[in-house]
Amino acid sequence: MASPPDDRVALKLPAPEGHPYPHRVRWWWIRQPVPSVAFELQGRIAACLGAAGEHAVRALFADEDQAADLAGDVATVGEPLAMRTLRRARSGRGVAEPWPNADLAECTSRLWAVLRLAAERGGPTVNAPALLGQAERLPGGPGHRWASPSLLHRLLLFSGLRYDGEGPQPLGPLPEGPPPGDAPADVVLRAGLRDAVAEGSTGRFMDALDSLLASPDELALLSAWAVLHLWRPF
Repeated sequence: MASPPDDRVALKLPAPEGHPYPHRVRWWWIRQPVPSVAFELQGRIAACLGAAGEHAVRALFADEDQAADLAGDVATVGEPLAMRTLRRARSGRGVAEPWPNADLAECTSRLWAVLRLAAERGGPTVNAPALLGQAERLPGGPGHRWASPSLLHRLLLFSGLRYDGEGPQPLGPLPEGPPPGDAPADVVLRAGLRDAVAEGSTGRFMDALDSLLASPDELALLSAWAVLHLWRPF
């Protein structure tokens, strides 16, 4: 059996004050879960998205005649780009062209379009606790734990999410084994995420991911990307 498809994305995010560049370019990699897990997650995520999930599934599986109607339907809420992004995923293509030909701004815009469509179409029909999880404070001190599991957290974990660094080009996977004692902090954090994926604990995975994320926006974009990739046929 062929390996499930993988994908790499570069997210173009606003840079904080004092950063040498106006934007940060952050690289991530995923691989589609094995078919049985992907099938389970497809069904559960689509159900949790409510009306947005129904519309997305219609878009993903539309024939050529229906595609034009759906494109017009999406255009009425100002998101024709979302339709093209959904159709792109179902055709077997990544959210962007492979590096180094990827248009970073276009890639991030496509993911924002999908998120806006989900928000506008889903509304009160979205099962937010199941989709996003529910965090609670740890008793007697700082920190938090996840009182209920999140489908999107599980999706990112099963997708083997990997952080490939920040800058003009991706760094690629780390060497096996623990990082050396004098390794930069970024390498230590990347290794922590890699090890959490290998361990398979959702809680540890999210702790490691939190230490790397630039903002909640970045997690939203990563989640939209992983959901799109879940429906790629190859």
